[in-house]
Amino acid sequence: MVTARNPTKTRIAMWCNGFSPLPCHGKRPAMDEWQKRHDTNAGEILLWDRVYPYDRNTGCLTRNTPTLDADITDRAACRAVFDRIVERFEDCGPVLCRVGNAPKFSVPFRTSAPFKKFEVTLIAPAGKAMKFEFLGDGQQFVVAGIHPDTRQPYRWWPKDRDLTTVPRGALPHIDEGAARALVEDLAALLVNEHGFTRPEKPKERVVFKPRGGDGTPRSPRAVRASVGGLIRVVLGGTPDLDRNKRLYWAACRVRDMASVKELVGEELQDALDALHEAALRAGLEPCEINRSIASAMRPRS
Repeated sequence: MVTARNPTKTRIAMWCNGFSPLPCHGKRPAMDEWQKRHDTNAGEILLWDRVYPYDRNTGCLTRNTPTLDADITDRAACRAVFDRIVERFEDCGPVLCRVGNAPKFSVPFRTSAPFKKFEVTLIAPAGKAMKFEFLGDGQQFVVAGIHPDTRQPYRWWPKDRDLTTVPRGALPHIDEGAARALVEDLAALLVNEHGFTRPEKPKERVVFKPRGGDGTPRSPRAVRASVGGLIRVVLGGTPDLDRNKRLYWAACRVRDMASVKELVGEELQDALDALHEAALRAGLEPCEINRSIASAMRPRS
């Protein structure tokens, strides 16, 4: 089993089980270019005790052992998240849980197709940002030693299972697609059942300039580019971003271009038809679309 008192024994056992151990000081790897140290050996590990005598914590590279890190401080939410992971993966291999600063925890997997780290942030009911991180190629996580904040040993659950007793090949397999699906499922669980929310998307800022900076009419190419930008704004509408307001705003900009003769005749009709089609694709009903466009296009007194 992992032990804070005998890091060499822990590292050798991990290496024998197919993992890539690292000497760490707290959470920080001791050596330079540690991201490349996938092919260590027993002799090198034995040397670490002399080369890095004060770096007693042990990490594990996550290139081939991608690890879900639940940076969540709500105990009930963490319990629900871990139960969901077990529910999804217990038939695929042992689901291990490493705890450093409870209730936060990490769950290691194995992969044959390494992928880069990604994360998803949520807002807890009290307003604090929390997140899931899936550590991958270029990261590591500490598996044994003393946590620098709690000053207590890292722990594993079940108590008799960790990276020194479970071979890497026995862990549940995961690839990037399945990892992203898992995190999305866990995020939805916290949103739907534990009062978490998704962060608000930043509002798009679109600046409309119907004429050139010196007041002269713009070129047809510039006008077409503006219409294309308006279409993208409408396509970006979702229920939580108020599709109707986006459509109305875009139609008002088309009206402004028509008022300065940048859009006339068939070109004006083509622009309105394009907005109508974009709004349909964004999920608006035809009656809503017609009403918003007609309102925007009314002459202003």
